[in-house]
Amino acid sequence: MPPSPLDIAYGQDRGVREDLTGDASRVENFVQKNKQIHIQVQETLQKSHEKYKARHDQHNIEKSFKVGDRVWLQLNKERYN
Repeated sequence: MPPSPLDIAYGQDRGVREDLTGDASRVENFVQKNKQIHIQVQETLQKSHEKYKARHDQHNIEKSFKVGDRVWLQLNKERYN
């Protein structure tokens, strides 16, 4: 089951608050759980980025120009600021 946004942001389920003072093993488990969630989020974002890039690149046309080729240059007003 993927982590909820609340798990990602706060590292805990909604309505569950843990007192992490004084117990080193619980603190270590909490930190490891958060690290694992962040790794999973990074992997998901990377896969999503690759998917969108592949979809975008399908419509990309490679253009190559040589010295002396005539090209049409169109500048918008924003370019002159």
